[in-house]
Amino acid sequence: MSARPSALAHAIEQFLRELESSRGASAHTLRAYRGDLAELARFLAENGATAPREVGPRHLRLFLAHLTERGLARTSIQRKLSAARSLFKQLSRRGE
Repeated sequence: MSARPSALAHAIEQFLRELESSRGASAHTLRAYRGDLAELARFLAENGATAPREVGPRHLRLFLAHLTERGLARTSIQRKLSAARSLFKQLSRRGE
């Protein structure tokens, strides 16, 4: 198994760098997004998606169901989905 980061992990790191430099995101926001998106990346990898182009609506519905089954607070789920939405909007704007 390769220790090389997945395309999705690379896209997440690039997104976080842009979030910090372009939008001036706080350290707290970056820490929360990093954790939320790392959780999303692990979940997606376990479900066969390691590149942004492999992720579809079905994956995100499964992620939502996974978060709900874990019994997370609604606000936590909303934050995690907001992080995912922001990531994929940015990727879409860049044509990825």
